[in-house]
Amino acid sequence: MIKKAFERGTHKFEWIRRRSNGEEFPVMITLTVIPWKSEGEQILHVTVKDITERKAAENALLESREHYRNLVENLNDIILFIDPSGRITYISPVVEQAFGYGPEN
Repeated sequence: MIKKAFERGTHKFEWIRRRSNGEEFPVMITLTVIPWKSEGEQILHVTVKDITERKAAENALLESREHYRNLVENLNDIILFIDPSGRITYISPVVEQAFGYGPEN
């Protein structure tokens, strides 16, 4: 019988594994409880997936965002984003030099 913590749903978590050459790599582990044969019996289905490429893409995206943020925040132009309702969602820090108040005001 599967322990109570795994009775419902699917559980996912990331883990670090080690290849036979000693190199570490990230994996996504998925645990799913499946009813089996007669009522009350269950098995635990475990899937381990190498997510090295996904993690590399996530890191590249974070670096790209940071680069873009640094670029926008260090321009001498005022940059702002407005949502569809007309509310300003972002304004660059240079607004303080131009108008004397910071983006948070």
